[in-house]
Amino acid sequence: MYLLAGDIGGTKSLMALAKIMDGELVTQFEASLPSAEYDTIETMLQDFMDQSQARPQDIVATTLALAGPVQRSGNRSRCQLTNLPWYADSEALSHWTGGAPTELINDFAAIGYALEHLQKDDLVVLQQGRPEPRAPRLAMGAGTGLGLCMADGQGIQTRIYPSESGHVHFSPADEEQLALMHYWLKSQGHCSREFLLSGPGIQHIAGYLQTERDIQPGPALSQAMQRDDASAALSQAALAGSDELGVETLRLFTRIYAAQLGDAALGYLPYGGLYIAGGIATKILPLLERPEFMQAFRDNPAMRALLEDIPVSVITSGRAGLIGALNRARAILTRTRSNTGD
Repeated sequence: MYLLAGDIGGTKSLMALAKIMDGELVTQFEASLPSAEYDTIETMLQDFMDQSQARPQDIVATTLALAGPVQRSGNRSRCQLTNLPWYADSEALSHWTGGAPTELINDFAAIGYALEHLQKDDLVVLQQGRPEPRAPRLAMGAGTGLGLCMADGQGIQTRIYPSESGHVHFSPADEEQLALMHYWLKSQGHCSREFLLSGPGIQHIAGYLQTERDIQPGPALSQAMQRDDASAALSQAALAGSDELGVETLRLFTRIYAAQLGDAALGYLPYGGLYIAGGIATKILPLLERPEFMQAFRDNPAMRALLEDIPVSVITSGRAGLIGALNRARAILTRTRSNTGD
């Protein structure tokens, strides 16, 4: 009998079957599937089960982490995925497995469930701080958007507190960031955290620098921005130090990132750890490891000593969402058995 878990994204989905053996989760089969090649989530799950040679009726609990907003009503959870024409319903999926308890969670909530299970090799520590193991933990990360959630408690008692704080109004930390905010307020009428701290946000910052400071890309970067993902091209130029626009864009981006992480840390006091997640952090990790990043994180004179005590790490594992989903499935199974007296 298996736990089924998945980290379902618009491009790829990581799926796993696991068993509880001697009190530990042991993965039995794992696969990465091209999400867009399937018509529905059910057809993808069936293909995964066929590859594993397991049967849906062998599933005892399921948790799927989905890139989209999850709506709940009692024990039922539903989600219209953001970047796929898929609609997922926990009741329908439970029926597909013969009645196994099934839960849908947001992909960032899965990161929250993974935090206490990450290993040293899954992390790069930016600040040791003074960790308190039973204190709240906070995950925040920029990717296609900006996610944030808090995790409290341990094991099956873990509670996840999601948020939409990526959409709160951006709070500039210095004159340069204030000018950036004013620029976008004038042209767009709004400027949220996510508008700047995301893949598209990197392009928004570059647009400001091009218009207001007349920093233009060189020929190589200009061609790469037109040919490939512009944000990735800017990031690569910054890492290589090969183009002023890339360097200045990522300098401002990382300062904003650090300052917003510091603001979030003051809001939640995550002495259990502040974890930087999302796809961008791993791609620009050398920039985050520079002293300037944590200096900007701590740049709050009244609260500097407090911010110095908060452990800060970057999640480098691409399996964090899957790890979280697996552990959530285990918690669901444990609770179900406890409630039924099994």
